[in-house]
Amino acid sequence: MRAVAQVDQGLGIPTGGLTLVDGSGLSHDDRATCDTLLGAVDRGTSRPELAAIPLGLPVAGLSGTLVNRWAGTPLQGHLAAKTGSIGGVAAMAGTLDLGHPIHFAMILNGPGNLTEVEQRAVAALAAYPGP
Repeated sequence: MRAVAQVDQGLGIPTGGLTLVDGSGLSHDDRATCDTLLGAVDRGTSRPELAAIPLGLPVAGLSGTLVNRWAGTPLQGHLAAKTGSIGGVAAMAGTLDLGHPIHFAMILNGPGNLTEVEQRAVAALAAYPGP
């Protein structure tokens, strides 16, 4: 796991606060920050060796874990993101492009429906008028 963090750091992905225990993300001891997740999204669009990151992200309403989320909405086909959840934690990182690409990362902790909170956060991003 140390080698993965070293490669990330060498590619300019911030690794402060990153703890990789099992490589799958299923350990409750794994830790990542929004800075690390956002760094991976950002570098995926600027470093050829990381081009698989944006190309492999599920797309809202079309593929993967987002196939049923935002389907039939204006976000369908415009939101590409990796999601993850484990016992009281939900995360999402990716790109929303409604004419002005926004890279984002969020990690939510707590009880209740975290998917609903993700939905509201993405709606707020979609409402951003851009630069």
